[in-house]
Amino acid sequence: MNMQHRQLDRAPGAPAPLGLGDYNARRNLSKDARPHRSTRLIKSLCILSISLIVACQPSPKQTPSTQPADNDNSANNKSNKPTPTANATSIPSDDWSMYRGHPQLTGVAESTLAPPLTQRWRVSPAQGETVAFVATAAIVDDRVYIGHDFGTFYALDLSDGSVVWQFDETDEAAINSSALVHDGKVYFGDGYGVMYCLAADSGKLLWNFDSKNEIVSSPNLTPDGLIVFGSTGGSIYALKADSGEKVWEYRTEDQVQGTVGIADGVCLIGGCDGRLHVIDAKTGEGRRKMPIDGQTGGAVAISGTSAFLGTFGNEVLGFDWADGKVRWRYRDEEREFPFFSSASIADGTVYIGGRDKRLHAINAATGERRWVFQARAKIDSSPVISGPLVYVGSHDGRLYAVNRESGARTWYFEVGSPISASPAIARGVLVVGTEDGAIYCLEPGKT
Repeated sequence: MNMQHRQLDRAPGAPAPLGLGDYNARRNLSKDARPHRSTRLIKSLCILSISLIVACQPSPKQTPSTQPADNDNSANNKSNKPTPTANATSIPSDDWSMYRGHPQLTGVAESTLAPPLTQRWRVSPAQGETVAFVATAAIVDDRVYIGHDFGTFYALDLSDGSVVWQFDETDEAAINSSALVHDGKVYFGDGYGVMYCLAADSGKLLWNFDSKNEIVSSPNLTPDGLIVFGSTGGSIYALKADSGEKVWEYRTEDQVQGTVGIADGVCLIGGCDGRLHVIDAKTGEGRRKMPIDGQTGGAVAISGTSAFLGTFGNEVLGFDWADGKVRWRYRDEEREFPFFSSASIADGTVYIGGRDKRLHAINAATGERRWVFQARAKIDSSPVISGPLVYVGSHDGRLYAVNRESGARTWYFEVGSPISASPAIARGVLVVGTEDGAIYCLEPGKT
């Protein structure tokens, strides 16, 4: 699949909330006057002087199948025995209501899924259109919420995958922003720069906010109930969740494509300006900037005052955001590849996928490698921790379950299409989208 960047215009001033009348007028612009459709992959992030992005060639489509463990990926070292827990108090423990599961973006699921997993359902809701699901699904109560890169957002029934409602009012703008579901509302951004708020039960449009620049950043929620996200115009926005009114805007010097992490009253975000920004979550005032010596589009995983982030400069960094110091840098000197994946963190180990076709397990305290797992193609999907396992997708068309202690492959599920989306795990199931327009719901079952 060929991917092209489009030129992104940046707003000179702070945008105002978009009224429904203005919104409808904008949708009626001629096709020539509209921005180009966004790139298919959420990981097509920053416009670099030397592009890090290569064309994706989907593998031949195959019948989905499950496979047991084998021993072709043994560990180099061992990690701590897993006991993952979620830090967020505002997110229900039995839901996966946002990207990475919690405001700290740890990528830790409360549900423990023991493979083999079997297919509860597989749906292609776009009905023959060429679309890709690269956003992570949200699982809340008995619904799955997800959008695709041709501008339709769906609420699906968790039991059978049937469409409960769909929202088509983006005018085919790509939805690569993963949804946040909170207090009966669904929030997500699109490729034209609009942040939407829909009623979770009906899909009715409640409000929208026009940032005037592409949004692939997924919304997060502050303790004060503000919706926080970034845009390619270089701004971080905080909006009132009930009305979309802008509370504050923080400016960076380049595009922001990653998701804002939130912990202890601060927002953490890395961007294409090569810095990690620490921002007061209530006021939007900057507290500090830390150089990361590379651009990034991944999310910052937060554990206490530690933060972990992969970069396009072929490194994973461990920070102490409270004192502004870089604690360690992890780099595979043998294989120099960037990290588009967002990290997960639990029990002193950081897990992150790389374009070197590997899942890396790193000591969170020292930055030393614990083990690496070898897939057959790049791993842009962000790993999710579920009990003793890490689940992650790959462009080789497989969803893997990897043992957290040993790094050995426990199981995999073949879909026959690249997986750049991250898994969502909640309510005893795993949901993931693929680049051929399918959504899978998997559950523990018998072989």
